[in-house]
Amino acid sequence: MFDLEPHIGHAYTLCMADAWSRFSAMRHHPSLQAFPPQRVFLRPPSSQTGFLCTGVDEHGSKDLCEKLNISTGAFTRTTSEVHKRTVYEAWRYLERSGFLYWSTFAGWYSISDETFYADWEVVDSPSLSGTKVAKTTHSEVNWVEEETCRFCLSPLKAKIHAWLDSGVLPHQSPEHDGLLALTHSSLDLLQDPSVSRPSARVPWGIPVPGRPDQTIYVWFDALMNYLTAGKVFLNSAVNKQAVWPPDCQFIGKDILRFHAILWPAILLALGLSLPKKIIPHAHILVEGTKASLDAPHSYHSCDS
Repeated sequence: MFDLEPHIGHAYTLCMADAWSRFSAMRHHPSLQAFPPQRVFLRPPSSQTGFLCTGVDEHGSKDLCEKLNISTGAFTRTTSEVHKRTVYEAWRYLERSGFLYWSTFAGWYSISDETFYADWEVVDSPSLSGTKVAKTTHSEVNWVEEETCRFCLSPLKAKIHAWLDSGVLPHQSPEHDGLLALTHSSLDLLQDPSVSRPSARVPWGIPVPGRPDQTIYVWFDALMNYLTAGKVFLNSAVNKQAVWPPDCQFIGKDILRFHAILWPAILLALGLSLPKKIIPHAHILVEGTKASLDAPHSYHSCDS
């Protein structure tokens, strides 16, 4: 999901996944390549009439795939009715199973990252006195306390630790070992995460069932895109013919926390198998800075 054009980092991820998919096909192993979810930047949308209603949101990523000659077996938009049904099915299942509960949540909130950070994940801003920023993204954060729906992560931590140690992440270099250690540490420190936002602050997302004053957290919504692509839910039940679990998922290392902690936790709570491999790659630097959607010096992938 974008409100700006995809940049060269997205092209990098896509090319890695496409190479793996083509190699699998050569070995006569059919594959389904689903476009990975992307985080949303929450500046005012270019149209005030709907959910980030830009031509980029609708066509940018697909145009990129076409320019790179990449075939996506499942190109699903998170604004589609099919995807919304998947999100609602997953939410209601977790609700019935007792994995969702309401309470007050407090933390350092970044508007641009649409993420809450713990105390150990933020530092004083080097340029703005009295301001704190996230360590990983350097985005400004503010202390927020609000009523929210939370996901019961605590009873699943042991299984996630075991999954992380099973070889799901690469371990061929010190950098990979560092990412694994950081993920284990983050999992230990993480409280039950917030999976909803007040609709007054985030009005453009999918409403929480029965709570029009709350919006489903965008990363919960985005991760469900994989289930939509795999057709996991069918007529309010788990589809026995679903393309699941993923053999391999390619992501940028900045979204590893979502794919290696929140994602497996949700799947475990849903009673679904976990991905066999997750490959986090490094960032492409432009003038020494990570390429990003809003960086003025980033190369946009659809540029000719």
